Amino acid sequence: MQRDKPSAWLSFRLAAEEVERRRGCTWGAAQKAVLDACASGALHSRPGQNGPDVLDNELMRWLSKPKTKPNPWKRSKINAVLTQMFPNARVPDPTQRPRKALKLDILERDPSLKSFDHATLKSAIDEHNAKIGNDPKSD
Repeated sequence: MQRDKPSAWLSFRLAAEEVERRRGCTWGAAQKAVLDACASGALHSRPGQNGPDVLDNELMRWLSKPKTKPNPWKRSKINAVLTQMFPNARVPDPTQRPRKALKLDILERDPSLKSFDHATLKSAIDEHNAKIGNDPKSD
C-alpha cells in the first residue's frame, strides 16, 4: 500500500502561483480561489505572513478534482429568460449590466430557478449571445 508523502505547508503566494499556473487564470483569480477554498473548508489552512498557508497534498488533490459542469436544465431555463429579456440583442457587457442585478432579474422572472451559480449564468449568456451572433471578440 503506497502512502502519500507527508504534507508540508505552502505559503499563500506559492499556493496561488500553483493555482494560477494550473488553471491558467489571473493572479487575482488564483488568490481568490485559494482564499475561497480555505474559507469553505476545502483546504486546511493556518495563518501565514501574506495570507493563509495550505497543505501541499491537499492543494494538489483540490486542483486535480474536475470542475462541476453547469446544470443544463438551469442553463436552458436561464437562456429562455434571457431570450425574453433580450429577444434580438446580446446580453450587455457586465460593466453595463452587472451580473448580480441580471441574476436577480432572472430569478424574479422565473422563481422556479431558486438559485444558480455564476458559471451557469455565464454559460447561458454565452449560449444566448452565440445564437444572436455578432460576437464583439471576433471583430
